[in-house]
Amino acid sequence: MESRPPDTQVAAPPFDQPSADIIVRSTDRVDFLVHRTILAQASPVFADMFTLPQQPRGSADTEPPVVEVSEDKETLRHLLLFCYPVKKPALTSFEDIVPVLSAAVKYDMGWLVDLLSAYLKPMMSARPLRVWAIACGARLEELAQEAAEQIKANRTVSKRFMQTMCRLVKEEGLDVLNNISGGEYFRLFEHWRCRGSFTLYPAVPPAPSSTYPFPVDNCVEFVPADPPPDILLRCTDNKVVKAHRLILLLHMAKVTLTGPPCEDPDSLPLSSIDMSSTQLVPLLRVCYRGELALPSGPEAIAGMLSDCRRLQMDGMLPMLARRWKETVEAAPFEAYFAAADRFDPCDAAAAARETIKHKLDGVYTPNMENASAAACHHLLEFYRDTYELALYRDEVSRKKLEDDVRRITDKLTLKQVWRRPLDEVSGYFGAA
Repeated sequence: MESRPPDTQVAAPPFDQPSADIIVRSTDRVDFLVHRTILAQASPVFADMFTLPQQPRGSADTEPPVVEVSEDKETLRHLLLFCYPVKKPALTSFEDIVPVLSAAVKYDMGWLVDLLSAYLKPMMSARPLRVWAIACGARLEELAQEAAEQIKANRTVSKRFMQTMCRLVKEEGLDVLNNISGGEYFRLFEHWRCRGSFTLYPAVPPAPSSTYPFPVDNCVEFVPADPPPDILLRCTDNKVVKAHRLILLLHMAKVTLTGPPCEDPDSLPLSSIDMSSTQLVPLLRVCYRGELALPSGPEAIAGMLSDCRRLQMDGMLPMLARRWKETVEAAPFEAYFAAADRFDPCDAAAAARETIKHKLDGVYTPNMENASAAACHHLLEFYRDTYELALYRDEVSRKKLEDDVRRITDKLTLKQVWRRPLDEVSGYFGAA
């Protein structure tokens, strides 16, 4: 074969056969010479891919068509070995199984997903949390249910959820919760508490809420025509928004505007701004109309707060801080997960302080589905540790209380969570 790029290499047998009629190229530039008929039988995704028109090739080019995929050479080799009538690879570790399972889900290879799920089951008794997390990430509900049952079988003597989960998370590392939603973690907690079956999905799909950024409709209705706008702002999504230089100078003086000079003297100057129109328009609306134009809802306020801090729009921060405080008092759980979704520890801390006024058992908010499982884990851990600290009433335990406060605050990165007096938090806790 000819015309192979110099930075590629051919895979080891059996993926080097001259009879191959397609090349699958890994991310690390290894070419697997394979046969369409075999891959089409193994994966409907590959079957559909091969029906697409191929790029025309020159008459002197004898290389088969190339399909570039997002898997590395090791994952791709294992995946293809399962497809071919050859000796199957021995996958005995999570590090080997998980990438191949992810690829099998991606390429709709249900038969391989079932096989790899069977590989994971013997590991479940020793590492149930890891298997549960893998099953959730791959959307394998039956395997996730079995792993959830195994987590319950790992109960500690006290039979409290958080004591067991903290032990399992410590054994696996917090990254075990990566790519798992707070909603899934909540349903694991409810499965433990209520003894129902674990489910990957909420019983009722979350209704659409007021999210941030907002869709842009009639995006300049708040910009007055008199005096006429004197600048155009091109956003990162290529939408152009009219505005007044004076407004930008008053409220967004530290925002960098870039763009070529305007050549047409009759046209407004055009500058580029490093944000999308769905972020810019709500900010401009508040710049023009003031506090009455602030959005409502935890996600919207948290998003605008984040943008204002990033853009150093210091003049708007006090009114947003007031609105955030009102939002936290009205809906602390929604506010906590909205802030956690944006990795804002200060805003999350304010909401976490308010949540301790409420029972935690059974509390569900739809924006848990967008936040990480780690955020949910930290909130439950916060409840448990605060409850335990509130039990320290004698002076001998005061030093231990102070040490634990410092340790827990550093771990959660929720600054000033612990400013509330301990007497105030007594009696607010469920069986977390």
